[in-house]
Amino acid sequence: AAPLFGIMYGSRDKNGIVRAYKESLRLAMIVFGICAALILSCSPLLAKVYDMQGVTDFYIGLAVCVLVYLPLTALVRINTQLFEAMEKPVMGFMYSCIPDSVIFPILLALLLPVLGYNGMWIAYSLNAIPFMLALYLIRSVKNKTLKLSFDRIFCLDKEIRDKVPKIDISISSDNRDVT
Repeated sequence: AAPLFGIMYGSRDKNGIVRAYKESLRLAMIVFGICAALILSCSPLLAKVYDMQGVTDFYIGLAVCVLVYLPLTALVRINTQLFEAMEKPVMGFMYSCIPDSVIFPILLALLLPVLGYNGMWIAYSLNAIPFMLALYLIRSVKNKTLKLSFDRIFCLDKEIRDKVPKIDISISSDNRDVT
């Protein structure tokens, strides 16, 4: 997705960025849906490999990670690529580091004593949600509204937000161009 985001950003094509983002999410959900189905169908085999047959926490953790973590990971990775392609490396860095390095340990410290191993799975799977909610709230306060457009959420430059690209494809009919 990153090269396509970069091309659309370079041509200042807001609609192209939005289409590429939506298509990236759609394709990621299809791929992760297939992966989730395969992993869940192999859960008895995985439990045997890890010697966890009959351990309920293993099956709960596997289901939570596959059904929650995979889609959230896709969202985080696509957002990271989008920000990096739009020359906003700090936002990309924040998306790639903060959920796993900052929020996960905090959630782990809160949930592990209460829920045991299930708290670990939940903390690991949901660590992107508090981060994205915090960013959304910061953007909402900055823009003085809770209803944010794609442009505002993804920090699109004003020149991109306001510009609707016009494509001019023309072929010269002058015979001087033919040699």
